[in-house]
Amino acid sequence: MSLKYESIFSQKQKDWCLPACLQTILYKKEIETTQEDISKKFTRNKILGVDFNLETLNSFLKPHSLTSNFYNPFMEQIELDLFLREDSTNNDDILLAYNFQQINSIPKEASKHTSLIIEYNPRKETTWIWEPESNQILSLSLKQVLMSIRPAEDKDYGFYTITPTKI
Repeated sequence: MSLKYESIFSQKQKDWCLPACLQTILYKKEIETTQEDISKKFTRNKILGVDFNLETLNSFLKPHSLTSNFYNPFMEQIELDLFLREDSTNNDDILLAYNFQQINSIPKEASKHTSLIIEYNPRKETTWIWEPESNQILSLSLKQVLMSIRPAEDKDYGFYTITPTKI
């Protein structure tokens, strides 16, 4: 497995999974910022921590000439395998917003969580994610990923691809 990111930043505070992931992505693009600065740009929720959706993520990304698209395999026509193949080979940055309890056996007050897709292997149907709370890379089957995205529980669960803004 090749590591897509030269530096990976672990969470500085409880429930700062999104700021840790965004700091990692921005650093790869030679944009230096802190998780504290990132967290100030999003709504804080006592249960969910730093909360976001496509609109708030794009508001944050716009000044950095970046944009995001949302994909949920239960709401789109394209299959998860095809989505991951295309976006991982394009070298896009992909956030996964999912139910933490479905993948991790670690009890957590809030179940909504964000991780960073590191790599996808279509032959093995395996995805590697970087989990910012434990600062570990986890290997997940496509079935595990699908089971963790529950649109009935949270319509914002799914994949957020981050790409440069097209001029």
